[in-house]
Formats: sequence, C-alpha cells, structure tokens
Amino acid sequence: MEKKKVIVYVAGGNFYYGLKKEPKWRKYYWLDIVALFEKFMKPNQELVAVKYFPHDQTILRLAQTRRKSELLLFKTQNFGIHASDV
Repeated sequence: MEKKKVIVYVAGGNFYYGLKKEPKWRKYYWLDIVALFEKFMKPNQELVAVKYFPHDQTILRLAQTRRKSELLLFKTQNFGIHASDV
C-alpha cells in the first residue's frame, strides 16, 4: 500500500509567540520541528516537507544569504523556510 504524502505548514509567528507566552514552553525554542511532526504521522502517511513561514523576514534573509549548513534549521532536507505573502 502506497503511503500518503503529507506537507505541514507552520505559521512561525503563532508558533514562536505561543512558546514565548508561557515561560515553561521556552525550552522548546530549539525544537526539532520535523521530528515533532514525524511523530504525528500514521502508518499510512509519509512526511515529505515542513514549510515554515517566519513571523518576520530576518530568518528568511539569513536563509537566503548564508549556506544551508550554517543554519541549524536546515539540518534536514525536508525542511524549508518560506516567505509569506501576508
């Protein structure tokens, strides 16, 4: 049986400020977000991408100007930082 491909979209502002609001959640700032969503996959699903849309464009500019290997966020191939049109 072929697995269903899943792409997760993350609103970076909601994610970041949700963690920031509660001091006990701040320890998750450096969470491996791909590994987190892989745990939610059912046996018939495959996580193929996590698309993270930052709340400001600072991290996007870093991603565009530096080599991927210099950014902790790019340790996995199925993670990407994207510009938001909003």
